[in-house]
Amino acid sequence: MFSNYHFYHFLTLFLAFKIDYSIGLNFCEQSYRPFFSFRIIGGSDVDTGVNWMSKLISYGDDHQGILCGATVIDNYWLLTAAHCALQLQKRSFIYVRKPSNNKEYTFPVREAYVHSGYNNQTADNDIALLKISSDLSTLGIKPVCLVNDDSQIRKEYKNGVVIGYGLTLGEDTSGGPKLVNSQTLQSTSVPIIPDAECVKTWRFLSLLSVKITNSQICAGSFLHGTAPGDSGGPLLIRKTDGEYVQIGITSYGADGLDGVVDQGKFPGVYTRVSKYVPWIETVIGKSSKTRSSTSSSSTSHFPLFPIFCLLLALLSRNFLLQTFLAMTISYSGNFFRLLLRWKGSIWRSVWRELFLFLFLFYAIRFTAPHFFDWADPDETKGYRKIFKVMCNEFHEYTKMIPLTFLLGFYVSNVVSRWWRQFECLKWPEDFLSILCLLLPSKESRPARHQIARYLNLTSALAWRDVSTKIRLRFPCLRNIIDAGLLTEKEYEKLQDINEPSPGIRWLTPLHWVQQLIDAEIAAGRGSVNYVSVAMNELKAFRISFRRLYCHDWVCVPLVYTQVAALATYSYFFFCLFGRQDLNHDDFYSLDSFFPLFTVVQFLFFVGWFKVGQDLMRPFGLDDDDFELSYILDRNIVTSFTIVDSLQDDDPPKFEEDVFWKHHSEQQQMHQNMFLPKVPSSLKWGRIDLSRNAHKHPPKLHTYLEMKNQDPEEYKNRKNNKFIAW
Repeated sequence: MFSNYHFYHFLTLFLAFKIDYSIGLNFCEQSYRPFFSFRIIGGSDVDTGVNWMSKLISYGDDHQGILCGATVIDNYWLLTAAHCALQLQKRSFIYVRKPSNNKEYTFPVREAYVHSGYNNQTADNDIALLKISSDLSTLGIKPVCLVNDDSQIRKEYKNGVVIGYGLTLGEDTSGGPKLVNSQTLQSTSVPIIPDAECVKTWRFLSLLSVKITNSQICAGSFLHGTAPGDSGGPLLIRKTDGEYVQIGITSYGADGLDGVVDQGKFPGVYTRVSKYVPWIETVIGKSSKTRSSTSSSSTSHFPLFPIFCLLLALLSRNFLLQTFLAMTISYSGNFFRLLLRWKGSIWRSVWRELFLFLFLFYAIRFTAPHFFDWADPDETKGYRKIFKVMCNEFHEYTKMIPLTFLLGFYVSNVVSRWWRQFECLKWPEDFLSILCLLLPSKESRPARHQIARYLNLTSALAWRDVSTKIRLRFPCLRNIIDAGLLTEKEYEKLQDINEPSPGIRWLTPLHWVQQLIDAEIAAGRGSVNYVSVAMNELKAFRISFRRLYCHDWVCVPLVYTQVAALATYSYFFFCLFGRQDLNHDDFYSLDSFFPLFTVVQFLFFVGWFKVGQDLMRPFGLDDDDFELSYILDRNIVTSFTIVDSLQDDDPPKFEEDVFWKHHSEQQQMHQNMFLPKVPSSLKWGRIDLSRNAHKHPPKLHTYLEMKNQDPEEYKNRKNNKFIAW
């Protein structure tokens, strides 16, 4: 039978003395409760196709071995319970299996993000994200699907599936039930309990601050469910097509109440994943956005200067709150107003590096004289002279680094590559305009509408492979179905095609477009005169996506980036010593107080280098990354407007305008006589856009007749004026 002495002892103390139970590893003022955790009971082995399931193993003083379960939701991210993340020791790893050979791979946990609203007493917001450094997609591991709303899927499916490692139900030597270690991944089917019934059942333990909220799901029974050790694992629904959708995270249960209550009446409690999809997207997006800035700011942590560290942390926090997720910055205005802009500006790009540079610069300036006075008070060892010679040599070194030459070529290539990637974003209206000529009849409207949807479906499928923003919007293909760009039957076809030929999925809708056009032409509803033009436009549309994949695949060579980075930062490392003011008697020198020109150089060169760094990957979440999500929405609206509204509506009937009347009356064709005067709305000395501004049209360059045809005279400088501008 199940026994849990610690839980029963705690329950007795709590009811008698009403003390607060909090044991285990404390982290961020939170603690975990080991009696609220699970392992699979009454389950069976899982096939190797469930490659998004992983186990979390931690090694430390408090715990060694399998700690919890976790599920892969992105190439670098795993989803688990908050109380699992709070138990992480110094060495924590996740174990996943490669689908092709079922070989187990180990990756260290790099970062853990626990929900800020997690309550260790009520287990509310029991959700956390784990980040690793390696890309799991290289192993062929695909993430599990999440949904924004699980109400509909819970209505269709009454039973769920729980998966996990650890103990399973076995027999002891006498033939009685016993929990034994499981060496394989186990799963079992559990009934999903209605929310009202679950709240009523768990009301018995109200003294333990147990309260079921709308962010939790109940599922399971006594002999089929989860048991101690597999917290953080998924509660899933397996759809009829075999796809798994995660709707919950294993949180806690009543498996430790043997002898106190009837365990069979208390289902397991799971964190409802659909309530936290926005939080997941925010954490993943914020981590991707601030990855580089975090690494740079972490190098400035010096234990001898705690005030500086505190100031840097406060500034970093405020700036991140002001600038989070600002993308594709547009700007206009005068020069001084542009200098005061923060988002997407040079100030935001270099302020951390500049702050660190100035700190080190003044640290050397103020500590070096005191060090020389202490180490060589009589100046017999020559330390001060050696330091001056070294500073002069470092100043000469800065003249030997061709920084302008290196950064010029580097940034020029990156900016050109950045703009070429934007040119790969093909707009659908070019092809759809030809399509309206090819299939103009109202009988072809369904085909036009379907073709327009397929063009945008291709964009969604291709862009989610290269853009972080689109990937967060459509984590899996099911989300594209929810967006209306894909149907269930089309989804099944895409899955069948993608299995034997991975990577061809985005091409499939374009092939369907060709088949639809061919069917309409065969039915006599199209004009064959425009088929060649339409196919050329479709070819250009397909080529644009292929070029986009090539740009994402082949980056700027690493050695080029390393050379530019080493040249930039080496230059300013030498400036730390070479730009020191060694003439302490000159109090009127500006450099004795502040290295003005060095700071200006720092802004120019480091800002120049940052331009190349920021534009290297234009499909992320940086300031100047492309707004593919907006472009996709714009293309969808434009596409359906062209093929439906514009094509079905007849053009306006002819009306006589002022130009028609003028030509009918055969008046003199002159701009001042027949164009109506358009008053200018710009006053106070600004640009005049009225008719009066065009009385004297600009002169174009013209060739004048030569006054003298004599070649000898033509050589004369005075007569060599035959071209006027």
